[in-house]
Amino acid sequence: MEDVMRRERAVSSGGIVRLRSSPQRSESNMKPLVQASLLASTLLVTACGTPGAGFNTRGIEATRAGEYTQAIEWFGKAIELNPTESDYVMNRGIAYYSAERYESALKDFDRALELNPNNARAYMNRGNLYDDTGQPERAIQDFGQAIRLDPQNAMAYRNRAVVHLRARDHRLALSDLDRAIGIDGTYAAAYLTRSCVYRAMDQQEAAAADYSRGIDLARRYPPDFVTSIGLELESLCPLPK
Repeated sequence: MEDVMRRERAVSSGGIVRLRSSPQRSESNMKPLVQASLLASTLLVTACGTPGAGFNTRGIEATRAGEYTQAIEWFGKAIELNPTESDYVMNRGIAYYSAERYESALKDFDRALELNPNNARAYMNRGNLYDDTGQPERAIQDFGQAIRLDPQNAMAYRNRAVVHLRARDHRLALSDLDRAIGIDGTYAAAYLTRSCVYRAMDQQEAAAADYSRGIDLARRYPPDFVTSIGLELESLCPLPK
């Protein structure tokens, strides 16, 4: 199943992640987000024969429809049938997160990682939560772990870059964004974020080029996606008029 995004979260039929996502994930169902960390979401689906898979799929559908209370109930039923499935627990955490029930979301992300310490999407989601709740150091650690487990995860590089940019560590932010774009050359959010870094470094020509490229790529997606990116970036740097 494709990813759903805000700053880039991740869900699966086993699990969900948020937008900070790459166009390789489905950005069409993204919920507009205010902070870059939310642009990273991914929902994953498990094999039909897996216990609880049907409830998990219903939970994913409810999450995508913004029906978070119902989603939490469906994921709960999936967990009852298969309590050791890390992705089911992670997906419920994403539903809790989307409903702004952060304490419950954190408990589920922690539990998902207890069940599967190699669950890169769970690290991504927990990193997003840490970033959105003002814990940048923990967010950076989790994004770094996600990258170690999945070195081709462009979304994790971009999300970590946002944390660095907010801390005005432009060198590290630029390095992560270069890597994200190297992995996925059609990643609109990465180009737009890198334009902010270049603007902060007073490299206006490079900033303008990345901004233009990012806008061209973003036109492929629904208006809500472009609005979400714009809201996020406005909090990081002034955008061209």
